[in-house]
Amino acid sequence: MTDPTPKTQIDISRLRTLLSYDAETGVFRWRVARPNAPVGSVAGCIGNKGYVKIRMDGRYWLAHRLAWAYVHGELPAMLDHKNRLRADNRIANLRPATPSLNSQNTARLAARPLQAAGTTYIARIGKWQAQITTARRTRYLGLYPTQAEANAAYCRAVQEQAA
Repeated sequence: MTDPTPKTQIDISRLRTLLSYDAETGVFRWRVARPNAPVGSVAGCIGNKGYVKIRMDGRYWLAHRLAWAYVHGELPAMLDHKNRLRADNRIANLRPATPSLNSQNTARLAARPLQAAGTTYIARIGKWQAQITTARRTRYLGLYPTQAEANAAYCRAVQEQAA
């Protein structure tokens, strides 16, 4: 017998029966008792890639996908965390995305683990370079004395593209 619901789909009514979702905090809580999880306890854990995952009906689901389905009643092909924090599942921080938008907003860890997205340190001149890549084209955003200023320029460019 085949499963009538594809693995990429979720039963929204089942989701709402098992879990409650707080859109302000992005936290899911169990409405039903589970083994080792009483009613009202926080659902899920942070996986090895930094996303919150919740085991429901024998399958792990990413909490940001469940949050979108819980609020909007549908599951888009791809979602993006606006602030790039994978564990921040507040509905205000989520948006449907294209592969291009999602890759722009991915925090890349370069040689320096604390390097912010869209920034590169140019050691020979002692400044931070900001740039953004869209549709395989890189746009130079300037040189800045601090990483924070370079990252701010990158964030402004991302917001301009999203608008």
